[in-house]
Amino acid sequence: MATAIRASSLVLEPVIEVLPSTIDPGNEPPPGLLTPAQRQRRMQEALDRAGIGTLRVDGLWALARDVVDLPGACEVIVEATLRNRKPESRRNVASEMADASVREHWVDYVLRCGIAIRVDGIVRAWPGCCADWEALRELRQALDANASEERFIWIGHDGGALSISAADADMPTLRTCDDERGDPDEWLVTRAVLQHELEAAWDVVDRFEAVAIPILDARLGGRTLRSRQRS
Repeated sequence: MATAIRASSLVLEPVIEVLPSTIDPGNEPPPGLLTPAQRQRRMQEALDRAGIGTLRVDGLWALARDVVDLPGACEVIVEATLRNRKPESRRNVASEMADASVREHWVDYVLRCGIAIRVDGIVRAWPGCCADWEALRELRQALDANASEERFIWIGHDGGALSISAADADMPTLRTCDDERGDPDEWLVTRAVLQHELEAAWDVVDRFEAVAIPILDARLGGRTLRSRQRS
């Protein structure tokens, strides 16, 4: 097991998937693999055409705080994602939202969202497939439980790994890994810092969802709840 290191800084980053072909439908990738430089160029071209060229995108993810701070970016990403979802996927979501027996739907049920963990300025865990903002609630529950045993936080298939334990109530241990199959790093973080970062991350999510929810409700004909309402 790695030796735990006292983290100088910690940031919980809500992120949102941004695909060039979603933002700019004519920007479909050609057959074969693109180099990182080619992918970045296609992404920049797509963002420029959509009028949000100053948005920073890392891989296929944009920081949600950058999205909400850039006028019009939320609307462009949400509308484009809905427009480019497969027809059967749109039908399934709309049908489920209209089903009275289904009580709750969240923004990250329709859009691909996740949580990145940045320690000392470097991303130490990155969301994978099927990631969502539920990780924030799970992390809050684990912190509140104050349990000494390790509790794992779901942040997506084949993405990073995140867990927390609180053998020291005031200084929980986070274990992070940017690949599920890699060896984790251990970080000591004060409870106060972790609580502050959780609230800061939720504030960003709330701001994004305040814009996204009216669009989702209008396009899907249902009712979407904010992620913070999850029990």
